[in-house]
Amino acid sequence: MPSCKRWLIVFVDRSANVIRCLLRKVMFSRKCFAGFCIAMLAGMFLSAGCDTQEEQDDFAEQASRSPENITRVDASGKILSEDKDDWRTAPVYVGEIRVDPAMPNPAPIGDFITIRVTVTVFDAVYSPLRLKNLHDNRLQTLSEIEQASDPGAYLFHVPVSLIGPVGLHRLLIFDGIGEIVSYGDVLVQ
Repeated sequence: MPSCKRWLIVFVDRSANVIRCLLRKVMFSRKCFAGFCIAMLAGMFLSAGCDTQEEQDDFAEQASRSPENITRVDASGKILSEDKDDWRTAPVYVGEIRVDPAMPNPAPIGDFITIRVTVTVFDAVYSPLRLKNLHDNRLQTLSEIEQASDPGAYLFHVPVSLIGPVGLHRLLIFDGIGEIVSYGDVLVQ
């Protein structure tokens, strides 16, 4: 976020110079007009990038909260009830990745859960994708998808016993550079 603010300050400074140039009534000078166009384009791109980063930061903050509810899913993948907070796609990956809810959920302790991640755009994902949970105040990797850069469906298949004891647990999916991709809650029974 600090670098975003720095670029906005530079943009405002450059824009002020362009406006001064325009006020001197030399709008039709090529140098002034080119500067105006570049400043406007840069402003649009910078402000869009800042919005996405702010949204991503908010998403990461929401992911770090305690688990609350679950999306109930039977063993065949049929959604029985939905928690709107679970398994949303992070802002930086909207339109490029879709995450299906963990199934089954609630999950019997001797069973496995499966989470399907669908990638829709080539090279959109920084691999590997890692499924983690918070255990004893530290993130623990439960499973990893080494290569997810090609479009297609990828599966996390994890023994429920690795998730933790009976109770509600938050699972998080991270990309290869540590950005949160999605998160959701699983009830271990």
